[in-house]
Amino acid sequence: MRELLGARTVEAEQGATVVDSVEGLREVLQRKGSTTKLLLRMKLLWISDHAYGQWKLIRMHFVDAQVPETLDDMLSVFKVSYEANRQDIDSLLLTATLWNLESDSKLLLSPGTIVDINENSNLQLYNGTQCQLTTRLSQLSWGQANIEVQLK
Repeated sequence: MRELLGARTVEAEQGATVVDSVEGLREVLQRKGSTTKLLLRMKLLWISDHAYGQWKLIRMHFVDAQVPETLDDMLSVFKVSYEANRQDIDSLLLTATLWNLESDSKLLLSPGTIVDINENSNLQLYNGTQCQLTTRLSQLSWGQANIEVQLK
């Protein structure tokens, strides 16, 4: 049952544990004292712009890498009702903060893309349920978006 919930982890070639689900990441974060190097592999749902004082930042909202639902279905569930249900939705996603970027930057990837977060800082379980981290664009790697997104 645990595997069905996406708590899978496998050993990567470079010795990092690959975590490809939000539930799997939550379990890792709940095990206090874990010093294992992690590679997070998630699917990007959307990017939002934010400001903190004079600083601009983006938040990338991720879901499990192998989620079976279509991108449009996930966006209709998560993004459309985000403002009204922010806390509940954030508990189902991984949120990555990147400073000094805007969501319309040509450097950013498209929704539906599987992303490897190779390094990060401030990885935490906020309020006991919300997986959050800070990263840089140089710490991300990705291939092409899935076929469904490419055809649209």
